[in-house]
Amino acid sequence: MENARVDLGDGSLKLAGSGNPFGQIWLRVGEVSFPNEGWTDFVVVVLSWWTQVVLDLIPASSGTAQRPT
Repeated sequence: MENARVDLGDGSLKLAGSGNPFGQIWLRVGEVSFPNEGWTDFVVVVLSWWTQVVLDLIPASSGTAQRPT
């Protein structure tokens, strides 16, 4: 299995007018970037989406994680 990591663009994080962090964020698995390298979006929102997907992939019987309510 390839290593996966979340990348953030150096110096790209700013606060949007709403106060939410906005900047470059993407997932890198091996040599593949998703959605693409340098993707710009609301960082906390994207991280919450990706975290939920990872939690959905973990079998409930494993006892290693719980889905937030």
